[in-house]
Amino acid sequence: MRQGRDGFTVLAIAPDGSVAGYTQLVVPPSDDGRVAQADTLVLPDHRGHRLGLAMKVRNLRRLQEHHPDRTYVGTWNADGNAPMLAVNSRLGATPRERMLEYQRSETTPVRHTSPR
Repeated sequence: MRQGRDGFTVLAIAPDGSVAGYTQLVVPPSDDGRVAQADTLVLPDHRGHRLGLAMKVRNLRRLQEHHPDRTYVGTWNADGNAPMLAVNSRLGATPRERMLEYQRSETTPVRHTSPR
């Protein structure tokens, strides 16, 4: 709130009362029409039932109700997360950028040289 952001979170509750998943949207104070799709998580026991899609649709409807001027939702996913990529595609998301990350393997030796 101190940063001027508005947020929307949908929490899915399983029949036994446990959390099945959640999704969040963050509306920044800027007036450029953008919204950030923050986390979306469906716990493993609840995957495969379109819960991610249902939660995101519910949150997008809330966004439309409260911020009808916002017309762009930025999101991201790992290439290996095919289920969530399919959800985002179904909601109309299209790739705009690609981010690459590199991680050094722990088995890669590090060579130290000392000054002479």
